[in-house]
Amino acid sequence: MSKFTIKSLLIIVLAVLPLTFFGQENTNDNQNKEKTNYWFVGFDEGTTFLYGDNKDFDFKNIIPQVGFHGGYAFGKHFSAYLRFTTGTLRGSWKNHFRIENCGYFEYDINLAADLVSLILGYNPDRIIGFKPHVGIGQMHFQTRITDANGQMVRYGYSDSPSDKKGDGLDGRILAWEVPFGAELEFNINRRISVFTDFTWTYTDTDLLDGYESGDHYEWYTSLNVGFRFKFRKPKPNPCEPVPCEPVPCEIDQDAIDKAIQEGIQKYIDEHPYAPEEDEADDAELLENFEEKDIHLTFKVNKAEVEDNEANREEVNKVKEDLDNGREISTIMTVGYASPEGNEEQNQKLSENRAQATADFIQEKLGDQAEGITFSAKGMGSDWDGFYAALENSTIANKAEIAEQIKNSEDPTATLNKMRMQNPELGKLLDSLRKTQVFINK
Repeated sequence: MSKFTIKSLLIIVLAVLPLTFFGQENTNDNQNKEKTNYWFVGFDEGTTFLYGDNKDFDFKNIIPQVGFHGGYAFGKHFSAYLRFTTGTLRGSWKNHFRIENCGYFEYDINLAADLVSLILGYNPDRIIGFKPHVGIGQMHFQTRITDANGQMVRYGYSDSPSDKKGDGLDGRILAWEVPFGAELEFNINRRISVFTDFTWTYTDTDLLDGYESGDHYEWYTSLNVGFRFKFRKPKPNPCEPVPCEPVPCEIDQDAIDKAIQEGIQKYIDEHPYAPEEDEADDAELLENFEEKDIHLTFKVNKAEVEDNEANREEVNKVKEDLDNGREISTIMTVGYASPEGNEEQNQKLSENRAQATADFIQEKLGDQAEGITFSAKGMGSDWDGFYAALENSTIANKAEIAEQIKNSEDPTATLNKMRMQNPELGKLLDSLRKTQVFINK
């Protein structure tokens, strides 16, 4: 490999590696949901250099070429495209030959993968892409050289019987080729990008330089720059309003008001709220039940009943009644929460505690629970229980504490403040995290 090729490779590697590792990362996973497939077309122009039997590199042998391509991006990382290229090659070998002209056109199909996207994740708005590619195609060429004797030798021409005609278009020499290389792409926006591409193209012919040595097949390199247009939607502007056409309609405001009132009344009828009646119903309901002396307590903000010996002994009080022949048709559990939490959370917590107690009793009774109806009710924050426990406690300033809490605009916040000043209140609150068990009379 010549010094020119090595230098070119080093320049490309040094330019690409930092951009690959410090390119934009994929910061928006929602972008992955958008359609990623699209068609694209492009144009490029650059230089070529032939590696045939010519031995020495010469800048005079760098000749322009132009190319067109079109393809399809599928998935988030890969694309395939068909490329058409035309150009000329130059070269010489002292005392052997000098290429006067080597004109060619070629077409090949390529597969490319975006390494930045594969490593960092897909991002349709990323600025930089690094895309190795490989393909296969055919080349049609004709070469005219001057040999060491000063004679003209021509391949791929059909002007005279002495020309060596090939199987390609208009008598050109036809050869298979394998191009592979990499491109560095800079996305100006979601539709337009510019790129630079370095490609090695291997052929299965020894006639590109017009000198049939038989030593090896010949190949050439190309360094191109170009642009690409992508047929996909531009990035939407989140600030741009969506255009819409006004739809003429007649509004019956009286009918709308009537429908709203009917809806409100229907909701009130389906969701009655009468605290005094609920309390009366609870008291009347409990008249038909006997409270069982069962004590299951809970940790702060917890609703699970611990399966320990103490709790099993409490459930055995119900089991003993059944063993002694008592008929039990209904067991009702009522849950409470200590009032240092907010009302909504405490209501839900008390309901969960009541249900957990019912489930625990039913599980421990086993077959004896068949035929018994279990119900659970949550009472929320047990303020009545708190004031009663405070009244019966030995806390010195209990009257003052009760007065401050009752007269406070935020009793829960005042209770928590007083608890910090009076640690004895913590023990009272522990006793309020409980459930009651009632059995039908």
